[in-house]
Amino acid sequence: MGIRRSFVVVLVSLLLAPATARADRHFADVAAAGFAAKGSNYKGWQVSGSWPIPRAELSLVGTFGRYYGHEDDDPAHHTLATYIIGLRYTHHWKYCEKKDLLPFVQALGGAVDNVRELSGDLAQVRTHPIAILGLGIQPSISGNNKIRLRVQADAFYRWERELGPIEPGGIGGAVSLGVVVQFGPEFH
Repeated sequence: MGIRRSFVVVLVSLLLAPATARADRHFADVAAAGFAAKGSNYKGWQVSGSWPIPRAELSLVGTFGRYYGHEDDDPAHHTLATYIIGLRYTHHWKYCEKKDLLPFVQALGGAVDNVRELSGDLAQVRTHPIAILGLGIQPSISGNNKIRLRVQADAFYRWERELGPIEPGGIGGAVSLGVVVQFGPEFH
């Protein structure tokens, strides 16, 4: 999948994907977040959305992101574009009368387009499969519990692929901080 199709992926991600609560309180949501990764040196942004699976405590999740930086063993500038889908389990935990906390775990998979810039108009591109295990927490920051802060940590594995003189990939970790907006009817 080419990076030029990014708009389509963003649109699909917003229609699909991140967090829900217990089976008695499922909402669809969308999120935007900042991101930093180690295992390489990348910073960037991501958008995601989720849609509850009826009568289950799971949500279908879709995420798209753009990350900028470099691989640890390569000084060349890289741009990563991710296309990820998976499942999330979110637990509804009420910690006071009007507020609740939504801790979650997720398992995701997909692909990463790695664009290695060689010069102004010349770049190499390689697509890596990726697997992600993540966890996070979503405390409410609004009176109606529909707007939340998301703090998330992920461990990921990018399959190694030759890209010029390097073979980027391997195990890494990432953290993100963002805002989640829940919408729509409650799913049961």
